[in-house]
Amino acid sequence: MRATLVTLKKSASSTRWLARQANDPYVKGRIGADAGGVTYRSRSSFKLISLLDKRFPKVIVDLGAAPGGWSQVIRRKARPQDLVFALDILDMEPLKGVEVLKGDFLEQAIQKRLRARIMEGIYGGALVHPDHRDHRMVDLVLSDMMGPMTGNKLADVRTSLDLVEAASAFAFANLKEAPRVGKGDPRSTGGHLVIKFFMHPDMVEFQKQVLEPRFRKVAVPKPKESRKESSEAYFVCLGYKGDPNRL
Repeated sequence: MRATLVTLKKSASSTRWLARQANDPYVKGRIGADAGGVTYRSRSSFKLISLLDKRFPKVIVDLGAAPGGWSQVIRRKARPQDLVFALDILDMEPLKGVEVLKGDFLEQAIQKRLRARIMEGIYGGALVHPDHRDHRMVDLVLSDMMGPMTGNKLADVRTSLDLVEAASAFAFANLKEAPRVGKGDPRSTGGHLVIKFFMHPDMVEFQKQVLEPRFRKVAVPKPKESRKESSEAYFVCLGYKGDPNRL
């Protein structure tokens, strides 16, 4: 009898999941039914479309990129000359116009390799000594990274915060920095950062203490494409100003 009850419970859960998927407009859109004929690689593609600013950047880094939904959106909206780099610890199918790298972003050697590929993409064969190259050349860093869920809320939040901190540190070291000029000056944009996280009081503190002092604007929108029951949200950080402690 117990086995039968478990089976029925699983069956009911599976039925609810299938029904939700069947009625989800973004799942339908992902497979092309409502996407103007475009087949997106993941549901998260629609979240990024909602979050993207109309002014499109030139050098974009997509962290936690697999299966490639965000990179796909970026490449479709980007100009031919724009550079798109995608990194994930998982395999990702090739995507035209996107340089895909595989590795664990939390390893410094992988971050170093990613930076080297960015520099090579920007400078190409230009005769510029590495010491004289401007490493702050990235316009947009995206992070959809998420660790494996354990069911332990405290551990899952800690993993999420670790990934947010790592992505932020990479962005601080590589984003274009807004010159210290008056508001409204066309040079005052600076690079942008979009990071997924799981809502928790620690994330509120991170926003106030780390992100807001470094960006002109930090918002936390919840895309309408996210499911209501999901605790995920996004930091959308616009206009990188640099280290607030630097004189």
